[in-house]
This record gives sequence, structure tokens and C-alpha cells, in this order.
Amino acid sequence: MKSVYNFTIDIEQPFIKGHKVHNENLLPGLAYIDMLNHLTQEGLGLDYRQHSLKRLSIYNPLVVKEDRPVDLEVLFDKVSDYWKIIVKNAGTYENSNTAAEKLYITAELHKHTNHFDEQLDIEAVKKSALQSVDMETVYKDARERGLVHQGLIKANGKVYLTDFGCLIEVKVADAHKDEGQPLFFHPTLIDGAGMAAGLLKEKD
Repeated sequence: MKSVYNFTIDIEQPFIKGHKVHNENLLPGLAYIDMLNHLTQEGLGLDYRQHSLKRLSIYNPLVVKEDRPVDLEVLFDKVSDYWKIIVKNAGTYENSNTAAEKLYITAELHKHTNHFDEQLDIEAVKKSALQSVDMETVYKDARERGLVHQGLIKANGKVYLTDFGCLIEVKVADAHKDEGQPLFFHPTLIDGAGMAAGLLKEKD
């Protein structure tokens, strides 16, 4: 059983417009999480809360240029008790006869019954922190390496470093909280957490 979904992404997509790597606009890799969960719920008709993505591998960055929107094809292929997912560019560039097919990611969608009841005492973790770092500092360091976040994709918040890990507290900036379509897993929060987690490597 196979299901295929096609849509176009252009430079005006807010998570792409504000996300640059060495002056190229591209989709943050963690944004695939929300994209695929939406297709699970609205395309396949499955409850995304009862499924999880596994083995998500990125093969090529999804770069979008001002004059070159990207035509995406997302394939869900049912294999025994899970779905194999392939995301690729199956179109051609506008005003060009050159095929632009490219594999972006592969992943698997599995049904799960995991439940987490453990609760974290957030205030206690904050008090035990050895150091706190503002997200603005995280993004400043990233800009020096050629990775730029601005607009909707740039999160506000702090990172609390402890002797056993870190607590990442991020939110969408008030100026942008009403932007974008309804989301299951907000790319700004996931990407921000991913950026902040890099502090653990520096700490080691």
C-alpha cells in the first residue's frame, strides 16, 4: 500500500525565509518532524500521537532559492507493520527542462504505545544549574559559523547547564507567535532546542 503527496515549498515559507546556512535558505532538518506528522494525521488518517518517526536520515539539504521553488514528493510505503517514508524533489525547475530530482530524507513511521509518567521538577533543575546561557548567545555563536536564524525560526529562552546535562527553556518570540500554519511539533522549538544542546559538547 502506497500513498504519495505532492506540494511546493518556496522562499516565503517562514521557516525557510529566516534560516540560512552560508547565505543559502534551506529548510531546518528538524522541521521534517512536523511535516511528516501532519501527513500522518491528515493524509493517512492515522493518529500522530499513537505513532513515532524512527531512523530519519537526511541525505541532501532542502535548499530553496528565490526564483526556484521546490516541488516535493512524499511517499509513504506500507511495509509489514510500519511505513517507509521517502521525501524527494520530483519536479523540474521553472523555465528549465533539466530534471532536478534529489533525495532529501528517508524515515520510518511506527505505531507505538509508549507512555511517560515521569515529571521533571523544572525549578529545582534551574536552581541546581552551574550556568545559564541566553539563546541570543547561542544564535550569535552560530552566526559566526555561517548559520543564521531570524524571524519565526529564531526562538527566545535560556539554557540551564547542570552537572548531569541541561534544561532548555525556549518559546516562540511574541512578535511571531501567530505566524505559520497550525503545528503539531513547532520547528522553532525543536530547532532551538537542537541549537541549545550544542552547548553540552562545548561543556565537555
